[in-house]
Amino acid sequence: MSGHTIEHDCYIITVGWDNSLQTFFALLFERSAKDGSQDKEASIILGAPREFQDIEQFADLFEREARRDGFWGVYIPDELQQTLERDRIFETSKVQEPPAVILDFLKANEGNG
Repeated sequence: MSGHTIEHDCYIITVGWDNSLQTFFALLFERSAKDGSQDKEASIILGAPREFQDIEQFADLFEREARRDGFWGVYIPDELQQTLERDRIFETSKVQEPPAVILDFLKANEGNG
């Protein structure tokens, strides 16, 4: 999984590629006007399993969602979009080792099929 942070005076955005869910994701947290601390709950959450596999569609939807929720000027810069696409390509090209619980199950049931 990759993760990149964009920080502004009023909000913090984390975007990345989640290989286990096969989707790009985004979280936008507002900052407190008093002390600049990050809210505990995200104002925008995007990235359900297999929801966003195209970086341009993901970036466009994120910008529309942000505007709809009153966050003007929030977007994923082109350079970061390119980085996210490289993250996706790199992560999906890795050979994924099955989780240990699956390997244990297969080993325990060898010859039972």
